[in-house]
Formats: sequence, C-alpha cells, structure tokens
Amino acid sequence: MRTATKIRLDKYQYGELVDIIRGHVEAGLRHGAADDTTIARIADLAAGDARFAIALLHRAAERGD
Repeated sequence: MRTATKIRLDKYQYGELVDIIRGHVEAGLRHGAADDTTIARIADLAAGDARFAIALLHRAAERGD
C-alpha cells in the first residue's frame, strides 16, 4: 500500500485572488453581474484560498440569478 504524498500550497495574495475571481466573472457571468466591491468581498472572505473564492462566486451567481 502506498502512502499519500502531502503537497503544501501557498495561499494566494489578495491581488492575485482578485485577478482570479475577476477572470471567472468576465468568462462566465454577464457584464455587471459582479462589481469590484463584490469581487473584493469574495477575496476577503476566501483569505487566499482560490477554490473557496470560486465556490463563493458560484453561490453568489446562483442566488443573484
């Protein structure tokens, strides 16, 4: 039996996370669906975790639809 190898990934910086979220907004939502304030709030809540940020964006988009 093999053991799992743990890989530690550094958290994203705030600006990097904003760029990631903004890219997802531009690629998948209609124009104006998420403003800079919303993107900043998601980045703050995600605290460097891009997967969590994308999940938050997804939930927000579902509720806003």
